[in-house]
Amino acid sequence: MKRTITRLLLLTLLTTAGAAFPNLASAAPTAASRNLKNLTILGQDYPRVLFFRASEGAARRQGVDFEAWDAEFSRLMGIIGKCLDEEVLGSEARNPEFFSRFK
Repeated sequence: MKRTITRLLLLTLLTTAGAAFPNLASAAPTAASRNLKNLTILGQDYPRVLFFRASEGAARRQGVDFEAWDAEFSRLMGIIGKCLDEEVLGSEARNPEFFSRFK
């Protein structure tokens, strides 16, 4: 009985995922994209150092304008941060604007 319930749950999850993400199969990597030499991010000059998640907290702070934020995070070769209110509330207010202008 437990095995049957587990299989039904798995089937439900797979069906739901298939309906929610119809283009998932077409997003599968091709042979060319699997070749690590073709990835630009692994190139000789791209990126050696970047800010990870610090940029999102700084953009959330009130009183920090874009110019000051940009000066702080332009020192390295990139940023990684979140723009959505999924873990920390307040990111959606300014982060998308700051991140878009930064690129």
